[in-house]
Amino acid sequence: MSEIKGLGFIPSPEDRRDILMSTILPVFSAPRKVDYTEQMTAVRDQGEEGTCVGFACSWIKGVPRKKRTHN
Repeated sequence: MSEIKGLGFIPSPEDRRDILMSTILPVFSAPRKVDYTEQMTAVRDQGEEGTCVGFACSWIKGVPRKKRTHN
């Protein structure tokens, strides 16, 4: 039987002092679809390590680097 794993996330209780972001941020338009395929690095296998967040962060840092070195 496999072990159930979790991240231990416990949501904060509702607080009436919270400010809705919609009251702060200006209205803006964004494209319905964006294709970053040409800017992406190669897909890698994280294996049994569970490093998906690390891989995502490396992609975020890698895009500007790839633009700097290949353009």
